[in-house]
Amino acid sequence: MGAAPSSPAGPALPKVTPPTLLGGDSTPALKVPSLHDRCKCGNAFLPDAEFCRMCGATRPPVWQGICYCGNAFRADEVFCRKCGAPAEAMTLLARLKTAAQERLKWSRSDDPSSFEAWNVNAKLESEFAYMHSLLRNRKFVEVVFQEFRDFDIDSDGTLDQEEVTEAVPKMVLKHGWKTKEEVDKIDHSELTQDFFRQMDRDSNALVSMDEFLVYTSYFHYLCYQKKVDVPEIFFYEGKKPPAQVVEKESTVCQCCVFS
Repeated sequence: MGAAPSSPAGPALPKVTPPTLLGGDSTPALKVPSLHDRCKCGNAFLPDAEFCRMCGATRPPVWQGICYCGNAFRADEVFCRKCGAPAEAMTLLARLKTAAQERLKWSRSDDPSSFEAWNVNAKLESEFAYMHSLLRNRKFVEVVFQEFRDFDIDSDGTLDQEEVTEAVPKMVLKHGWKTKEEVDKIDHSELTQDFFRQMDRDSNALVSMDEFLVYTSYFHYLCYQKKVDVPEIFFYEGKKPPAQVVEKESTVCQCCVFS
């Protein structure tokens, strides 16, 4: 990869939309990954080994073993001992962030210290923070895992394209992304293909439970980040609430309603 383009001396160029979190195929370069150096069975991998010589397990990629929160996973760690999120999902989230930041770096030619660049970086960071907050919520994880099992018709632990085709319209309606009338007007084949390619991060034509979990956290961001009300950060006693213009639709999707 060549040197990064120099920043122009003139005014900032027109606004560039931040990269989509789940696009691209960049390979991250996170270092010191414990699971890359040592198998879960305890055996240390030889420098050029692709498989464990003791148990035959496939060697994890170099980025595996580092949580999004920065914790280095132990060999037997299923949930991060620091933030509580699922280990496999967190390595995927870290990989996505690295890839998105790389695409952002090379897609912009304006001054990285410009006002526009600051805000783009902040927005991208906020999207990942939203996803990480959901993935740290054990109840959210349990609900999404159950949803995955419901969609996994052949119970093989993955979703193929046919299963995703069945799942997508249900997901869209459950999470309130589209109404039934809007869904009926959409090209289901194109919609399914788009969802499938975004979920299938390792491009093996199958969606794993962790790939589904991370994508669903992003889908929640798309569906709810503009719908939910949060406490005002700079509130003061006596401050008048904003005028209510229109009654908002429900902010709770059907898959998140607990009996």
